[in-house]
Amino acid sequence: KAFQDAGNARQQAARGTYDPAYLNYTMGKLMIRKLRDDWTGSRGGRQAWKLFNDEFLSFGGPPIPLVRSQMMPGPAGDLF
Repeated sequence: KAFQDAGNARQQAARGTYDPAYLNYTMGKLMIRKLRDDWTGSRGGRQAWKLFNDEFLSFGGPPIPLVRSQMMPGPAGDLF
């Protein structure tokens, strides 16, 4: 169900139980997905994913809440 072989799925599930940094990865992924959904919602939905990717990556590597505040000015940018 995870679109990966059983061995890799077991390894990743186990890693999630003992690696404290795993939470950072997951939280970042969820924040990016939320930003993508919010940003593309008024720009054509999934059709705008490439534009979102280009815009998101143009900021380099600052914390995601800072990128969000630039990509979503106003109250929507302060979600995180």
